[in-house]
Amino acid sequence: MTLKEGIPRHTQITQWLVEQIEKGAYQPDEKLPSENDLCGYKTINAFLVSLSRTYVN
Repeated sequence: MTLKEGIPRHTQITQWLVEQIEKGAYQPDEKLPSENDLCGYKTINAFLVSLSRTYVN
């Protein structure tokens, strides 16, 4: 995932998660990546991941 300038990062993370779900990367009742997994991307921190999860759930 590459984050873009001018778009809030939490919005981009949320959109990426939604796209992954729509593509079938995650099946119903399957857990989404953990915050630690998502934070593995060098441009993402735990706060942004937590914020984006509020929009996905």
